[in-house]
Amino acid sequence: MKEEKIFGWSFSLAKSLIMSVLQNDGKPLTFVFKKFALENSRATHSVRNYYYKLEQSLKADKKLLSRFNLSKKEVEKLFNSHHFSSVTEKELLYKILPLENQKSVRSACLKLAKNDTNLMVRYQNKYRNLIKNKKAEVIKVMEELTDKGIQTRNPYGNNIVVMQKKHEITEGQLKSIFMGLVRLIKEHATEEAEQSIKTEMQFANNTLQATLIDLRRKQLLIEELKRENDKLKKSFSVAKENLAKSQSQNLSNMLEIQSLVSSKKMQDLKNFIENLVKIEQKSNS
Repeated sequence: MKEEKIFGWSFSLAKSLIMSVLQNDGKPLTFVFKKFALENSRATHSVRNYYYKLEQSLKADKKLLSRFNLSKKEVEKLFNSHHFSSVTEKELLYKILPLENQKSVRSACLKLAKNDTNLMVRYQNKYRNLIKNKKAEVIKVMEELTDKGIQTRNPYGNNIVVMQKKHEITEGQLKSIFMGLVRLIKEHATEEAEQSIKTEMQFANNTLQATLIDLRRKQLLIEELKRENDKLKKSFSVAKENLAKSQSQNLSNMLEIQSLVSSKKMQDLKNFIENLVKIEQKSNS
């Protein structure tokens, strides 16, 4: 029998997604969607869109909800684990936006969650979602806090200037503006310093690499020249030795010739040749 489809997915796959959300240990739903997508060869955004569509249908259709055979506790967890009412959203902003002793967003969320890390992650993710998708509401809360003289963090940087409803500027607002300027200048200086250090380190690294390569090339050249020099020395030594032998042999030959010239045999040969010449002359006459 062919398995029933729910919005294009099989019932078993839809149930598996619901159980993945229920078994989540406090991580953001985006993490659950991504993990489920990888395990089932689907796109993360497709899983996310399907889940929210299915969730809305389960809320509206009790008959469909009953087919998933969920306990009352599981249904409550499914529908309430990741949603905030508009009042809760405003309360969340009122707790996180104020700069109490320059605490970070994470610290503010942890304090609000009473050191419950799972709940802290939910608060932190919801805060980021509000900053991204409900800008007008966030700015409104920032203005309300500023009107009360409470220094707030500005999640939008220099792109948003919170205006006070009243014309006068309180001492708290002046302090907030001043601290904001100091923080911006410090952040800008830090970014410039970090970028400068990165650039200098990159330049130094490139220069060092080029220098090492050049030194290695020169070392190889020196070694090659040294080998050629050793060969030349050896050749010169052999040539010098051969020259000395040649000179010695030549001297020996010259002495032998001189000895031969002055010998009696040479004189007898000379006389013999002269006699032959005389005999030849007589014959011709």
